[in-house]
Amino acid sequence: MENQVQVFIFIEQNVYSEYQTYLLSKDNADIKYQFVDNPNVYKFIDSVHNLPANNPITPFQTASDITDFLRNQWAGLFQRFLQEQKRRQEIRDLDQIKSVSGTLRELVKFVTVERKDDDNALQQVLLANHPVFHRFQELTGTPYRVFFT
Repeated sequence: MENQVQVFIFIEQNVYSEYQTYLLSKDNADIKYQFVDNPNVYKFIDSVHNLPANNPITPFQTASDITDFLRNQWAGLFQRFLQEQKRRQEIRDLDQIKSVSGTLRELVKFVTVERKDDDNALQQVLLANHPVFHRFQELTGTPYRVFFT
């Protein structure tokens, strides 16, 4: 729990139901509980309820209740992971579109401003913004622009 990892907590259903009785009669030391031998179990459940992190407490009757719950939780986590992967790909695609639009912007600038060295200027812009440099930057994890002459 120190690492901020979500923990799934399972409590036998009868014990968890009787926990509500414990909450109402905490101060009564003479009360006898049917589903636990020691009231410290309920004190522990109380401390679990007071944890600051979002750790769901789920009552269960059988082991299959636990596996069904975990199966549903993990399916949701996997679906979220797949959606995030798709979103990352969309962001990469947008980055490539930005790169292409920057290249086009520079091309327009060069073509309209510097008409005297048309061919040379065009070649310089195309070389400077070639997709292979961007791909090399991605593969090597280089945080700055890569350019070879």
